[in-house]
Amino acid sequence: MDKQLKKAYKRPMPRHYFIDPGNLCNLSCPFCPTGRRTANAQRGLMPRETFDIIFDKIRKHAKLICLYNWGEPFINKDILYMLSVCARHHIHSHLDSNLTLRDFSDDEAEAIVRSGVSSIFASIDGITQQTYEKYRVNGQLDRVLNNLRQIMRAKKRLNMKTPELGWAFYIHKFNEHEVFRAKELAEEMGINIWFKLLSADLSWQSSFHKEWNEILAFPKWVETAYPVPYDPYFTEIHFHKAILEVCKQPFNTMIVEWNGDVMPCCAVSGDEYKMGNLIEDSLDAVWNGEKFCRCRQFITNFGPVQNTGAVCETLICPLKQKHNDQVTETVSENRLGTKSWYALFSRHKLFSRKGKNLRR
Repeated sequence: MDKQLKKAYKRPMPRHYFIDPGNLCNLSCPFCPTGRRTANAQRGLMPRETFDIIFDKIRKHAKLICLYNWGEPFINKDILYMLSVCARHHIHSHLDSNLTLRDFSDDEAEAIVRSGVSSIFASIDGITQQTYEKYRVNGQLDRVLNNLRQIMRAKKRLNMKTPELGWAFYIHKFNEHEVFRAKELAEEMGINIWFKLLSADLSWQSSFHKEWNEILAFPKWVETAYPVPYDPYFTEIHFHKAILEVCKQPFNTMIVEWNGDVMPCCAVSGDEYKMGNLIEDSLDAVWNGEKFCRCRQFITNFGPVQNTGAVCETLICPLKQKHNDQVTETVSENRLGTKSWYALFSRHKLFSRKGKNLRR
């Protein structure tokens, strides 16, 4: 690797990590590569031995570990073990879950609370079964709501403040009529709710997609439930306006798949995007290796054709526009296993918001 390249694009070790317990899901959501079974990556679940190896390499640096990405985290039987390891080391752990895998008993709900998980956001896109299952295919609304209440009751029985719970409602054409009723239900249940736009094709887009509503405003409670670590060096980087929020992850966030493979961002998966493997390689060898440095080189100098060889420049990803003379397009979710850039921007909007607040 060229010494000048590494010197110019070397970064401090990341403090934010996505570690995917597995890329399997019990639902068949129509715009999700996992749900559609179109993702091009090998499928599997992370054994606890693999997690231990990875965790040992990142624990000195990690402040936030998200144990999900391409699948439903509760499918992995070792998920509570992974959460408890994070808790023992005082690292904030977070789950996004559909909470509809199975009915949680009192004991299982208490085990989830006792694991030390810091926060859980449940994806619930409707308040009637007919509306909910339009997108969450094979999901059971009553089960999700009951599981959420089970965890809330377990917290109360155990007199514990965590996990901090949130309801994530993705708005689309077929559930927008239930948005305000969902807000009322969340208030009745005593749970925070976050409304976001589902990334979808035009046939699924709602009136909220066409005209902004204050209900889409970023909720303050997310900043404590999902505390993205502050990176003072990150605020010094000036990104071109065409660079998407998810494209900034190679500078401050590491994405680790169930088999230890590291991706440049949480929007892509597959061998062709692989930066390295955290089971086989050291954290620094991956994070400041040539592949990551090439990605940062391309993103930092975005504009002209660069021919860096970076996967961000050469492969299909949310950054459809690779240089200035191309027309910007949105990448749909069914392209080679990539997730839509809008879904990722909504999901990780805190990156942008946090940065703006700190620059003021």
